[in-house]
This record gives sequence, C-alpha cells and structure tokens, in this order.
Amino acid sequence: MGVRTYGQYCPIARASELLAERSEVMLALQRWGSQWAELTPEHAHPGVVLWGWVSCHLDRGRLPRRRVLVRFDYPTLSGPGSRGWLLIERGDAEICEKHPGGDEDLVVVVSDPVAFARWDLGELEWGDAVRCGAIEVRGSRALARALPSWKRAELSPVTNPSPLDRQLDNAAGRGSPS
Repeated sequence: MGVRTYGQYCPIARASELLAERSEVMLALQRWGSQWAELTPEHAHPGVVLWGWVSCHLDRGRLPRRRVLVRFDYPTLSGPGSRGWLLIERGDAEICEKHPGGDEDLVVVVSDPVAFARWDLGELEWGDAVRCGAIEVRGSRALARALPSWKRAELSPVTNPSPLDRQLDNAAGRGSPS
C-alpha cells in the first residue's frame, strides 16, 4: 500500500504530524500571549477567532457525523468579513467564506467579539456569553447545546485564567505570584 500525498511533496502522515506540532506551538503562543496582552476589540476579529477555534481547539471526535452547517454573523463588522460558515461533514470541519450550499442548522450571532475571543481562550464560559447577550444561537436546540462542547477541554477558565483573574487570585492569596 502506497502513501497518498497532497501535491507532490507532502505525505498525509507527515501533514498530520506537522499539524499536531503546529497546534502545540499555537497553544504555547496563546498561553504566553495571554500573560502579556490585554484583549481588545482590535485583537478580537471574530472570523480570526473562528479560524483559530477550528484550526487549533476543535475536538473533531465530538463533532456530529452528519453534515451540519453553522452560520456565524458578526454584526459589529460590515462587508464580506461580516459572516462565515462552519461546515461539518463526516466528523471533520472547515471554515467557508461563502455559503457552501444547503440548509443552515444553526446561526450564531457574535455581538461582542471580545467575549467570543475570551470564550475561545478559555477565559469565559459559553453559557455566560449567551446569557449576557454577547453571543446568540438560533436553530436546533440540540446542536445549540452541543456546539460549545466541540471545543477541546485543555483551555478552560480554571486552566487558563485571564490576566485580570490571575491578578485577582494573586491579590486574594489563591494563586501563585507571577
């Protein structure tokens, strides 16, 4: 049995290995950056956050096996980047800049890009973002409940507190000094 390749030079096994290594590097950079940078709207483009979630933090083992199409609307933006789609097929996912066709199963409206980024970074719970109106989800209730579980658990408020949470914990004597 031969090794299938993408293009001429990249065997699938090597591509998977490189992707795993890149994910580890991206997570390390994210952890380092969260220690030194405050998250602002300029640094929280929701399309980039969605790409980062799907590229690095998506738990493909928890995805539905059937085709699911989730539209993400960003009302704080205008023009072509104000909308994107997450297409799930056969347990894999990709981001689409144009509607890939078919019915949309969910619509996620990201009214507060910073809250969406904080969720992706593990600094905010999905339910809290929904309750405060930063994120709204319309469509299938079962899919709406499942969507936040598609994020890998290695980032959570407990394992990845925000810089402000770390300061508050340190001031209260609950954390280790930085």
